[in-house]
Amino acid sequence: MTQPRFNAVKRPHEYLEVCADQGLAVCPWSPLDGGVLTGKYATVDADEGSRADLDDWDMSFSDQQQRVLGAVQSVADELEATPAQVSLRWLIEQREFTCVPIFGARTLEQMDENLGAADISLSEALSSLAPPLASVR
Repeated sequence: MTQPRFNAVKRPHEYLEVCADQGLAVCPWSPLDGGVLTGKYATVDADEGSRADLDDWDMSFSDQQQRVLGAVQSVADELEATPAQVSLRWLIEQREFTCVPIFGARTLEQMDENLGAADISLSEALSSLAPPLASVR
């Protein structure tokens, strides 16, 4: 088992190819890209007590983060799920290797939301709506 930083935005392709080749499970940390893939930082103002508020984050995102979040939101809307659930499920459904994301939650509501990833499925049709979410290979 390995623990790389891996999510829909940050994808260490070569590293993951080795994991797949060697039959290693992947337990990625920061599966929600520090909260970016939850969609909660898509607005200009950070929620009080959020990571962006506490860390005095400048709230600027890379083009890739914005593209991926847009794709995640599109799939979430289609599934009537949250961006966090789609982002976690995308990791769980990796075909090349077993992937068990390590997620953190500050509140019971966040924990319940994240666990909701077990209740959805990303079909090929939905994945085609969001090319930035294509598999790592």
